Amino acid sequence: MKKACLIALIVSTLVSSSLACGKERWAVKVLTDKDKHEIERTAKVMTVADLAGIDGPSNADRRGDNATDHRIADQEKTTYKVTALLLGYRKETDGDFHLVLKDLSSDATMIAEIPDPQCIKDSALSAKADQFRQALVSKFGAPGKKTKRFTHPAKITLRGIGFFDIVHPTEQDGAAPNNLELHPVLGIALSGE
Repeated sequence: MKKACLIALIVSTLVSSSLACGKERWAVKVLTDKDKHEIERTAKVMTVADLAGIDGPSNADRRGDNATDHRIADQEKTTYKVTALLLGYRKETDGDFHLVLKDLSSDATMIAEIPDPQCIKDSALSAKADQFRQALVSKFGAPGKKTKRFTHPAKITLRGIGFFDIVHPTEQDGAAPNNLELHPVLGIALSGE
């Protein structure tokens, strides 16, 4: 009986962890929010340092009821194109690939996120996310729960939508001071490709 209960617990844990899509502002993160039609799709070229230096909304605004299904700042209605160094990456508990980006000419860093394709309703975005993740795994190996830092950071160009993450009690690896991220990533090119 104990063995059967243990097996059931393990299977339940594996199934629930593989299906644990994000919750905080998830609609905004995967472009199913009510303001998605307001996003400017022509990418604005910026640096990591420029994006990290933008004043962001308050944490209260990021946690507000309106933020769940709406974009809370102009930056969240903007597509950005950024060329940076990819310092490393990990797979988060919600299945997202968490990429740590560094500015090419300063120490500024920020995060870009590629959601789990199984958690994206839009089939085209889901297919792109799967393609981007496979390209990263092919080049750098599978990410783990902790950030896999590269001995030789890779130059990468990303296109993604601005997103102000909430300020977490513990600092996220690579987070910009304003917690602005590229989430979701819409395009990726590694140097040499």
